[in-house]
Amino acid sequence: MKKVLVFNGSIRKTGNTAHLIKHFLDGCRQSTDQIEVIEAHKVNLDFCAGCLTGSDPLCMFK
Repeated sequence: MKKVLVFNGSIRKTGNTAHLIKHFLDGCRQSTDQIEVIEAHKVNLDFCAGCLTGSDPLCMFK
């Protein structure tokens, strides 16, 4: 059994990338049920501000 991980990096919920991924997954579902989709528009990503203060508990510059 194969596992499929798809990362949709587009911020558009119904854009061309989402449309292509839908068709790709339709084909994948014929051979596996272990599919995970990560969509950029649903993930809360906070980027480094480059402040170099280390005030964030998860800061890599601490």
